[in-house]
Amino acid sequence: MNERHVLELPDALKDQLGVKSGEQVEVHLGADELKIAVPKPVEVRQRRWGMIMLTFLMSCVFLGYFMVRKIYQVSLVGSESVATMVLLLTTLSGLLSFMVVFIRLKRQPVPWLKPFLGETCQRLRWLLR
Repeated sequence: MNERHVLELPDALKDQLGVKSGEQVEVHLGADELKIAVPKPVEVRQRRWGMIMLTFLMSCVFLGYFMVRKIYQVSLVGSESVATMVLLLTTLSGLLSFMVVFIRLKRQPVPWLKPFLGETCQRLRWLLR
């Protein structure tokens, strides 16, 4: 249930949460607790440039393949066709984007794991990075 309510917070609490007046926050009510969370901004530009670069790279590979093989008329079906190249290049771009995201996420610290593992988290740091 997404209801919108106006909540007035004291200035000290606003400073502690890093919230400005008029900014939206998420409030979760529990049995005996109240959680106030500030939604994190999404880095859309960085992801958008990655997808643009990946699309450009795959288009260059597509054109380069047919130019090197001196195929100037590309069929729609067959072993050297648009359909085959689309399947191949989408698989390749999916693999590349998965590898980039996986490596980026592996390099980030894992603070949520520390309460569960405690000191073992420090010993397994080589596995998490």
